[in-house]
Amino acid sequence: MESASRGIEVLTLRSLAARFIAKKEQDGLDELNFITSSLYGKIELKYSLWIFSITVATLVFVAFLIIFAGFALQGSPFTNSLLVVGALSILGYIILALQWRFFQYDRGSVKNPRPANYAKGDKASLKNLDLFFNAVQLETTPRAFYKTKSGARRDVSRHYFFGSLRVLLLSEDDWVRVLVFAPKGLWFSRELYIEVDVAALIEQAKAKPKETGRPKTYDYTDAVMSLIEHPEVTGIDPDKRGNETRITKLLEKWYIAKSLVAPSEGQLRIYAKLILEGIRKNRALPK
Repeated sequence: MESASRGIEVLTLRSLAARFIAKKEQDGLDELNFITSSLYGKIELKYSLWIFSITVATLVFVAFLIIFAGFALQGSPFTNSLLVVGALSILGYIILALQWRFFQYDRGSVKNPRPANYAKGDKASLKNLDLFFNAVQLETTPRAFYKTKSGARRDVSRHYFFGSLRVLLLSEDDWVRVLVFAPKGLWFSRELYIEVDVAALIEQAKAKPKETGRPKTYDYTDAVMSLIEHPEVTGIDPDKRGNETRITKLLEKWYIAKSLVAPSEGQLRIYAKLILEGIRKNRALPK
């Protein structure tokens, strides 16, 4: 974090949101982890289905181009009919590609914020988070920005905070931030910063950060114990690719089901690796 005179600070957007939620920044960050992870779990299937549909549509479109090129070279009489089918396919693909944007920003130009989509979080935290988003949506609030690899500053449109999934921009993991599909159709996963007088902005927004945050309960023992005899784990192949992510998700779901603060994905992956290593060693023991 950088600081400047007159109370102006340059900090991540995530840190600014955490200060809106709780007076102790770490308490606010813990609450943000819980809110963002529970929301990702809520929309994960919808997002996965959208990605699958886009992938299939892309393959179908490539196949169409190949078939059309072959018919055109042969001077086939079916070329014009195939061209009409191709045009309709392209239109369908465009509509499908825009679906995720529509889900977050609705149709038409992005002029007004949509209701924020939250999964879990206590009322005080969500109220303060709403006040935070109301503040960064204003034209008068300093513009959020990201830094290029060369260190250059690039301002970000306030419209990024109009989407229903805007809370995901506050995740510490870029693989979650990437779910926010920009109004202009660009993927967005960069770390966002803002240069602002934090105390003045909180006062202007009339937010009331909590004295204490959500209890930090990284109960790894109970989380790991919950996987013993779990149907998805008993028959797992510890050497198969993707099982580390699979177990990470199971651990994350345990925290969400218990309404506890979920550790970061990186922390959970460490325990997922240990679980797989334990399975590997136990199966190698003589029977």
